[in-house]
Amino acid sequence: MKQASKANRTPINERVERVTNEYRLPAHWASYFVNGDATGFDDDELERIEQWEHDHPDEYCVAIDDEVDFCQDGDDNELACDRRIYLFEKLEDFGYEG
Repeated sequence: MKQASKANRTPINERVERVTNEYRLPAHWASYFVNGDATGFDDDELERIEQWEHDHPDEYCVAIDDEVDFCQDGDDNELACDRRIYLFEKLEDFGYEG
């Protein structure tokens, strides 16, 4: 699994912390992450999105940058495409680095 571009850890209490990860992913995936809308995705693309979700368990999208950049490098191992920065969060036991 590829490590997130950036990670920020915020303690919630003495046992749990919120981990915020920043990923550069295809811009057209936004509708799926925000609304669960798979309309317009073919089976192969939907499989790639679902595989990415499987590789990032317990993370949920909390924000998407408005800026779109065309680039090769992303956190999804896809071909060059328009990409956005997505913020995902998850809760972990305090001090866990997994």
